[in-house]
Amino acid sequence: MPEKSPDIWAQLIAWLLSVKEQGIAAALSGGMAWLRGKYEGDGGWKSFFDALMCAVFGWFVKDGLTLMGLDTDWAYFASVMIGYLGTRYFGNRLKVLADRKTGGIK
Repeated sequence: MPEKSPDIWAQLIAWLLSVKEQGIAAALSGGMAWLRGKYEGDGGWKSFFDALMCAVFGWFVKDGLTLMGLDTDWAYFASVMIGYLGTRYFGNRLKVLADRKTGGIK
C-alpha cells in the first residue's frame, strides 16, 4: 500500500524541496494579487482566481527572467510586482500589443 511506504514520503519531500523557489515565488505573487483584489473591493472568487492566475505566472518568473537574460536574483521582487499589477494590467498590455501587431488600434 502506498500510504504505508516511506519511500513515497521521501520522494514527495525531495520534490517539494526541489521546487521550493518556484513555490515561494508563486505564493508571493498569488498572495499579493489576493491582497490587491481585496483592497480594490473585488469579490472573493474574483480575487481568488486573479491570485491563482498570478501564482501561475509567478511560478515561471525565474524562467522568464533567464529567458530575457536578466539576473534571477530578482525573481521574488518580480513575483510581487506580478501580483501587484495583476492579470488585468497584463491582459490590457497584451491586447494593446496584439492590436498594434495586427493593425488595430494605434
